[in-house]
Amino acid sequence: MPPGPLRTGAVVLVAGAAPIMRPLQQQTWEPFSVDRHADVRIAFHWLREALLRPLAPGSRMVVVSSGAALAGSPLGGGHAGAKATQRLMTA
Repeated sequence: MPPGPLRTGAVVLVAGAAPIMRPLQQQTWEPFSVDRHADVRIAFHWLREALLRPLAPGSRMVVVSSGAALAGSPLGGGHAGAKATQRLMTA
């Protein structure tokens, strides 16, 4: 059984990898997937812990993403997909 609620008023998640800015045809999987391995993993672990150990009543958790989650990012490789995944996870 997980420990009791987290005793905080807010958790703000602002973290992630800087995207490699180049057209898709100039990407390789390694730099393309950096955002998935960092941004999605960070959000997964923090959100999972917040669900396992709920925040105290009245607390908030804020996940800062990117406009790329909505509009895409033609040069940002996997950045837009990673940010869209963060957005979907928080829904």
